[in-house]
Amino acid sequence: MPLINGRELRQMFAHGGAALAFRTLQEGFRRHLAGKEGGIRPEDISLRGLAEASIKDGAEWVRAMDPMNTGSFVAMEATTAVNTTAFLNINGLVLQTKIMERAQAPEYVLSRITPTMPTRKRKVNTVGVGGVGDKAEEVHEGHPYPTFGFEDDWGETPLTVKRGFILNVTKEAVFEDEFGVVLQEASGIGDYLALNKEKRITDVYAGVVNPYSWRGTAYNTYRTSGGTTSDGKNLWINDQSNPLSDWNDIDDSKKLFSGMTDAHTGEKIIVMPKHIVCTDMKESAFKRVLGAMDVRTLTGTGTVETIGPNPVAGSAQLIVAPLLQDRLVANSVAADNAKEYWLHGDMTKAFGYVENWPVTVVTAPTNNEAEFTQDIVARYKASEKGVPVVWNPRQVVRNKN
Repeated sequence: MPLINGRELRQMFAHGGAALAFRTLQEGFRRHLAGKEGGIRPEDISLRGLAEASIKDGAEWVRAMDPMNTGSFVAMEATTAVNTTAFLNINGLVLQTKIMERAQAPEYVLSRITPTMPTRKRKVNTVGVGGVGDKAEEVHEGHPYPTFGFEDDWGETPLTVKRGFILNVTKEAVFEDEFGVVLQEASGIGDYLALNKEKRITDVYAGVVNPYSWRGTAYNTYRTSGGTTSDGKNLWINDQSNPLSDWNDIDDSKKLFSGMTDAHTGEKIIVMPKHIVCTDMKESAFKRVLGAMDVRTLTGTGTVETIGPNPVAGSAQLIVAPLLQDRLVANSVAADNAKEYWLHGDMTKAFGYVENWPVTVVTAPTNNEAEFTQDIVARYKASEKGVPVVWNPRQVVRNKN
């Protein structure tokens, strides 16, 4: 939509006041982030127009910022404190929308598919019960139902970590209506926060960071041998040398899931491997294998040829993780080997993100020191706090060269 100028903003404030203007813009920005019709982009707002509309005598306040009009600026400061609360809050809403626009960018693919668990704690202790297994018994007419107890099952996540930046809006930016520059800085903050989160999640997916803890013992996410814990509980095998060549390699990955058993009961776990995560270097190869219409098998000297439908077509959603190879290389995996890594499983059950708060923008109070010493009329702090976790390593298999 076209730029919302100062006149339109003043009408918005005149008809409903600051509260209604805030809600109207908030709904417009929400629709924009959701990709719905009628949304308002951050670029649609005029920074100078917003100041003139939301501040009492806003036009005079903005004109007083003119470097050629310093006498007037001093006089205004000397007579009364300007109430800029509405301007700061709505401007913060605009900047938060721009930050979130980039923080939710489609290229951060693993952040988008990884389920989020909100919590107020820095560390989450997962308390539950062990698997029941096949203990259903026949109950004869008139007889009591059998009873049994559950076995304790617990784990803990790493500590959440806070990350963030401060964004300054200067007097010059308001006077010259340089919202484009301010929004570029906000966009950069969104990218920085999102990129850092994507790197940390990718490290956990790849197995170069291993945050999984069960019953007080830390384990690597991926294991090439099974065995049992010190108290006799079953472990898992979910790591193998299996670079992609054809459909047989996807089938070989699925066979590891067939061996997954519940730690308590020994019963087989039914895993539905609905995702394949690969490096961008192997995207075409996976599309070719998963998208093939049929498979042809030659027997012996080639005199017998069997033709059948592709047995892995549509078996999993392909997710190309642009940072996967780079994060492996950054953690001492050779580039030629790193590009061959691929993950198979249900990523929504294997991994998660424990979050104290999502990307949030907080407005600094008015009349702070930076306003006087640096001509900074508004300050906004953007931050997020969380940590990627492994919920269940039995739900994912890592294949590599």
